[in-house]
Amino acid sequence: MATTAPDIAAHWSLDKRVPIALIATVVLQTFLAGWFVSALVARLEEAEKKIEAVTPYANRLTILETKLEGMSDILKDIRSDLRRDRQSSAASPDQGRVRVLPR
Repeated sequence: MATTAPDIAAHWSLDKRVPIALIATVVLQTFLAGWFVSALVARLEEAEKKIEAVTPYANRLTILETKLEGMSDILKDIRSDLRRDRQSSAASPDQGRVRVLPR
C-alpha cells in the first residue's frame, strides 16, 4: 500500500539518519537571516530619522530657490535696461552722461 503526501506530512518525524550538521546548518541559517533582517530594520529606522531631520531644510530650500528665480528675473531686467541705456547713450553722447551736482 502506497502512502500519499498528506499521510507522510501527518506522520513526519526526525530520524537518526538526519545528520547533525544539516540540523545545525538550518538553525544557523535561520539565526543569521533574523540577524540580517534586524540589521536592515535598524538601518531603515536610522534613515527615516535622518529624513525627518532634513525635511524642514528641504522646505526652506524650496522657498529660497523660488526667491532666487525671482531675483534672477529682476537681474535680467536690470541688465537689459543697462544695455538699452548704454546703446542710447552711444547714439547721443550728451544724453547718457550723469551730471554731478555740487553740494
